[in-house]
Formats: sequence, C-alpha cells, structure tokens
Amino acid sequence: MLAIDEINRQGGIGGRPIVGVRATVQIFDWQSVKAGLEHLIDEDVDAIITSYVSAEHPQFLDVIADYGKPFLHTATFEADVLRTEQEPWRYGMVFQTCASETYYGTGMIRLVTSLEDQVLWQPRNRRVVCVEMPSASMELQTPSFIESSEAAGWEVAATISTPVGETDWTETVREIAEHGPDVVMIANFIETELIEFQRAFRKDPFPALVYCIYSPSIPSYLRELGPLADGVIWSTTTGTYDDELGRRFRQQYVEKYSEDPGWSQAGAVYDQVRMLAAAWSSVDSRNVDDVVEYLRRWPYRGVNGIYYFGESGQVPRLYPDTTNDAALSQAHLVYQIQNHEHVLLHPEPFGNIAAFQMPPWMTPQD
Repeated sequence: MLAIDEINRQGGIGGRPIVGVRATVQIFDWQSVKAGLEHLIDEDVDAIITSYVSAEHPQFLDVIADYGKPFLHTATFEADVLRTEQEPWRYGMVFQTCASETYYGTGMIRLVTSLEDQVLWQPRNRRVVCVEMPSASMELQTPSFIESSEAAGWEVAATISTPVGETDWTETVREIAEHGPDVVMIANFIETELIEFQRAFRKDPFPALVYCIYSPSIPSYLRELGPLADGVIWSTTTGTYDDELGRRFRQQYVEKYSEDPGWSQAGAVYDQVRMLAAAWSSVDSRNVDDVVEYLRRWPYRGVNGIYYFGESGQVPRLYPDTTNDAALSQAHLVYQIQNHEHVLLHPEPFGNIAAFQMPPWMTPQD
C-alpha cells in the first residue's frame, strides 16, 4: 500500500491510479486460499502479488496459469521455479522474486567457514542438526546440501521435523542436544514457532550456534524475545538493504504505519509493486506478454536489491550463490542479533564478518 500510494501521488500509470485489492487467507487452508484467489480473479486484477502462500498448495500455480496475469511471490521454492522454467508456455507469468530455499544450507556452510577462517569461532565436532517445519519449501536436508556439507568437512547429524502448532519445543531442544551439534539450523517461516524454540533453548542451552531462516526478520521476533534473541544468526535470500534506499523505505514505512517494517517481506512486496509499475509504465499495460517480457528482461533496483531474471528465467540471481556480480543480483544476507539490533555479517561488501559476537549462551558468565 505504501508503494501504491507513492505511485498514485506521482500520477499513477499514464494518469490511471493503481487500485489495491486485498484477499486475506489462511495460509495452510486450500479452500481459504482458493476463495482468496477467486476474489482477486473476479475483480479482474492486472497482477497478483503475495509472500509464500503458493508453496503450500501444488494446485495454486495452475489457477494462476489459467488466469494468465503476472504473479509475483516470495515462496523460495525451487520446485516451483523449475516447473515454471520447464513450461514457460503455461507458467511464464509466474515470478519468484527471491532465490530458492536450496541456497540456505550452502549459505550457512559458507558463513561458518568464514567464521573459522577468521578465527572468530571454532566448532567442537563439525556437526549440524536441521530443524524443519513440514513444508516442501523448508526442506534443508537435500542431497546437494549433504554433499556440500561433507565437502566442507561437516556432518548433517540429524533432521528433526517440527509440525506447526504441535511441537513440544522443550523436548525438541533436548533431542537436538543429544546429537552434540555445533550448529542448529532452523527452517520455519512461522515466527511464533521460532520464538518458542528460542525460549526453550535459552532455558536449557548448549554450545551451538543458532542459525535461522528468515523468521527473525519479522519485528515480533525481537519484540517478544527481547535479550533472549541476542546471539541468534539468521539469513534471507530477500532482505532489505541497509543503504540509502533501504533506510528511506524504512523511514517512510514507520512514518505511515507507526511500526517497523522488518527486514525482508515488507521490502519485498514494496519492490513487487514498484517492479510492476515500471513494466506498466514502459509497455502497454493491457498486453500481458509485453509486461511479462519487460519484467524478465530489464533489471530493477529495489530496496531488497536488484531483480534480474534474464531472458528466460523466473527467479532473480543471488549473490554469491548463483553469480559473482553483486551489481546484478540480490545478496544472500546473513545477520546476527546483537543488543536488540540486526548486524549484517555476510557477504562482503555488504556485511562485515568481523562484527560477529560469540552468543551469550556460549560466553562464560561472571
């Protein structure tokens, strides 16, 4: 809505204002999601944007394909990316506006390797335990992750499934500890689950790094945990940059809504609207093929980095995972929470690995 208001104040698209149509759904309930999609289709919207709801429902993309209008999402789901790229004649209007979940594991290995190389932290036995919610887009223990871990001298000791709303986090922490890991890597996009894990972990900690996926970017994570969050490391394939554009966006968001936008999804959907506006302003907005071709072909610099899909791609490039060109990609950002702040550690030149601090549960107390 912030992006829509800004564009409309500037005259809209060729003098026509953008109208935002909202559908609120229950993310795990297909009937709710289907009803939301039907509402948007009935309104004959020119494009649909969302976060990660589509990854939970295999039939979602077929509804989008039948509708035929541009769909921009952040589901971080490689299976859907491959599906769209293999059948562009059907799914060519689908754009995942961030890189996929497959890079989270290799990003973690890259971070801990950097910490070792800089003698900022040393593992005891080179074991990692993966903790996953049962979602196809949150699967960490893939063959490629195991291969890259072993190549770096790491063992994936266990993968523990944690169903949303059904997990006993105190017992889960005990189960993780039995494996003696150096790193606990948690993939769960429901922030309340991560909050409960961290509370249970801080009650009965053990000397391992806590490395989370995305969820600590949500403002309620820090708000609910306070000092208990200090020391947590987290990463995202679509994070709001702490540069001039990112700071301006954050300031405008706070001024308008009197709350923090967080460090990922708010910037991502802001960019989705601005990307669509750039396309609509450059070609005939009623010609879907031209809009899709523009989105794919021309780079867009947003508050979450640079979106470039290439001539045939449906997902932007990720630095340093899929490209060494930081000027034509989004950065795979890794943060550590320190004194109630998100401190960017990696990758260079965006972060500073030397800013790492040993988590308080691994530091001797007076």
